[in-house]
Amino acid sequence: MKIRDYLPELPSLLENQNRMSELANIMMMSKSQGQGETARLPSLGSSQTFINSWLRQQMAYRQQMVNDLMMLALTVEEIRSPLNHLTGEVFRRGIHWLPKFVQKCNQCDIEFSEYVTLCPKCNTSDFSEPDPDQKTRFNAFKADANIWSQSLEEVLKFFYFDLNAIDDAYLYIAKEYFAPEGEKNVRSRPLELRRLNPAAVELDLNPMGLPKAQTWICYMHRPTANMAGAMGTYGANPAPQMSTPQVSVTESAPGYCEECGRELVPAMYKYLHQGATQYLLDDEVIHVKKFHPDETYGWSPLLTIFEKILSIKGMDQYVYRYFFERKMPSSMVMVFTDDPEGQGFIKQFFWIVPFGFAFHGLSQLVSASCNALNRPFHSTTINIMRLFLLLIPLVYLGSQIWSTTGFFVGIALGNLATSGIAWFWFRVSILPIALGNKM
Repeated sequence: MKIRDYLPELPSLLENQNRMSELANIMMMSKSQGQGETARLPSLGSSQTFINSWLRQQMAYRQQMVNDLMMLALTVEEIRSPLNHLTGEVFRRGIHWLPKFVQKCNQCDIEFSEYVTLCPKCNTSDFSEPDPDQKTRFNAFKADANIWSQSLEEVLKFFYFDLNAIDDAYLYIAKEYFAPEGEKNVRSRPLELRRLNPAAVELDLNPMGLPKAQTWICYMHRPTANMAGAMGTYGANPAPQMSTPQVSVTESAPGYCEECGRELVPAMYKYLHQGATQYLLDDEVIHVKKFHPDETYGWSPLLTIFEKILSIKGMDQYVYRYFFERKMPSSMVMVFTDDPEGQGFIKQFFWIVPFGFAFHGLSQLVSASCNALNRPFHSTTINIMRLFLLLIPLVYLGSQIWSTTGFFVGIALGNLATSGIAWFWFRVSILPIALGNKM
């Protein structure tokens, strides 16, 4: 028997007691704030670096690496096809904005997922339904999300492709900031939705590796490379006191803007735009990581098969160079020697000598046929003739006239001449005599 069998109300009493204890602790903590001494542990910097300068030094390599990974993801068919298929499946049904509810009670604000006649809480029939006019602006934005006339689905597809290929996807919300007359509070509204190149985005970290602690900017007075200001008022009507990119205000510490007196806000990202650095806020960029959700950057799944991808890419290039450019792939030659002169000889060998391989095979076929017809003397004669009467003299003569090139040409011509003589001899003399003796 268990205790709860004798006292069935005990578990509920213990649960209520734990809740009361938690509430009491919360009240004690709230009372203790502002009284006596307090201490707060500092925020730790990036876990990927011990010194932030190392991360900044590696950014140049990261930009090149991300560009290379994106190039491989777009050019290697074995990589691009799965990524496109995955993106196509995610967006197969498109983007739709569904109503949050079917009916909503106007008295108690209860939302219903199906039609009802009376509200079970307030017993009223005063209901309202979703307003289709709320979708008008969204539908316009979905069809034309930025100045390049990209639809919202096209932007999100490229964003999702970056997420699967690079494991770092950035979505930029170009906003318009404005302040009503006589107010210090700044308001905003989105104008565009753009996908940012992952190679050009960098976290704005201070020397301790902390974000939002290095550069401070003003909403209304951005640096001269401001992208939102350069885009103007695309997609929205002008607002009073709109931000302009004419004044550059960036600080390395919290403070207030010298132009308008508003409090500065910390930047979260740096974006390389037209050779200048554009500082972006945390709520202006959507940064998503899928496979390696670290504090800083993701880890591309392509890096786990990077060598295999390069092998596939290299094989495609070798085939292209051999069949379309008529060039011998250099890596095939480097298997034998690193000497440039030796590599030249090997390339000549591959271009000249294989021409006679087919004819050499023909002479070997004739020799084997002679053995099958019980003519071993003729088979031996063909092999001796090829080596001593044709191949060696032609190789020697060619090397004396054209050096190494003549040497290889002599091999090809020796095989050609041997196959011609052997085939003629076999058809005219050997085969008729062998068949006549059998008959």
